[in-house]
Amino acid sequence: MSCTICGCNFSAQASIFLLACIGVAALLVLEVVEIQGDALSVAKGIGIHSFAKVNCIECPHQETIHENNSVAKVREWYDDEPPVKEYLPTGFAYNNKDKMTLDALQMCTSAKGGPQNRALVCEKDPTCRACVDKSDLLRADAVIKAFYDEELAEKRRDQLKFWFRNASDIVLIATDSHFRRFAENFLCGCEARNLDPNVLIMATDEATEKYFRNKGVYVVGPSFYGVSLPLVNAFIDTMVAITAASAELIGMGYNVVIQDADVVWMRDPRWMLKHPRLHLLDLQFQLAPRWDAQGVANTGFILARATQRTGVFLRSLLEITSLYYWKRDDQVVWNSLLRHYHFGMLHWTTLPRTLKINGTENARFLDLHTSNGKDGTASWIGNKTVILHTVARGKKMKFEVTGNWFLKEFHGNITCISLEEAKRKMKS
Repeated sequence: MSCTICGCNFSAQASIFLLACIGVAALLVLEVVEIQGDALSVAKGIGIHSFAKVNCIECPHQETIHENNSVAKVREWYDDEPPVKEYLPTGFAYNNKDKMTLDALQMCTSAKGGPQNRALVCEKDPTCRACVDKSDLLRADAVIKAFYDEELAEKRRDQLKFWFRNASDIVLIATDSHFRRFAENFLCGCEARNLDPNVLIMATDEATEKYFRNKGVYVVGPSFYGVSLPLVNAFIDTMVAITAASAELIGMGYNVVIQDADVVWMRDPRWMLKHPRLHLLDLQFQLAPRWDAQGVANTGFILARATQRTGVFLRSLLEITSLYYWKRDDQVVWNSLLRHYHFGMLHWTTLPRTLKINGTENARFLDLHTSNGKDGTASWIGNKTVILHTVARGKKMKFEVTGNWFLKEFHGNITCISLEEAKRKMKS
């Protein structure tokens, strides 16, 4: 039996198969349909399952090749069914409670091997615990306790399953009253562009929860994940809550788009969670173009696939969210854990920030810097741009001057405006 594309003899030893196919591994997505005999662990780097004898291999070209030379059509690229079973390294965690703890990870020791600027440094304690304020440890522990409380978890999951009973993916946005307008702008922008994401708002104050609930938006409040009131740092409390929600949704089998409120979609990015050529990726991050410990993953926009690896990573991240409070930042903690040797088997990548097409900059997943809508990275926006994520100050202005502010406020009332009206406001 051989593949019509690469000519590999699948009945040969697995090592020969790997050597023959390595040159086209980036183009092939192979699925082991049936496994027989004693397994031989091979091809770990490209995610092919353990096998010795294989009756049927599916190639993402035109045909499925069988040992009896019969041929059947393979599924289409955009079929909803996953192209392959998930590859799990031997010894990797397998259930929905497995995680690495703050003590086990020793983040302030592991960080010494990475970028030093903004790194996690605590000379007193390799686990970093001694450098975190006790009240912050208690705040993070309250969320972790609520996350694993079986009675609370059952109630949360019942509610989420009811809301998203027909969904395979969820867009998760955490916000508070300060950033509420940006979450609204995201929703209005999707409406203006005829995009229909399954949105869950994680509100970290009761006023924001009530506001979105009255608008008919699916929203959960502070008590859902044990966020202690009053908030001590609205941004950090929000990031702790979104970490817990992400871990739970992934554990329930949902693919999750984790994003900041100050993001707009110009095109729908969710196809990247299902495309067969991307099936091995657990996490895809917007690029943070920096060299310090806060890069290279920008946690303001993340595509997270529902895999065992993703689940273990996010539950482990939840265990160290007290470090968010210590550093007053979540991104440096995310990146430090991504670099940790315990997660070297995690499959993640950054998303393309910009591509040159016919000599013209055409950004895909863009961090938006501009003063007038034409300079800075705004000059890269093109017809292939997928998202815009405002960074630093002047967020509303940056959206306005690029035609991406979709809110109209009149005497305290907020309404959505059309794409055409947003572009007219940009010119004025």
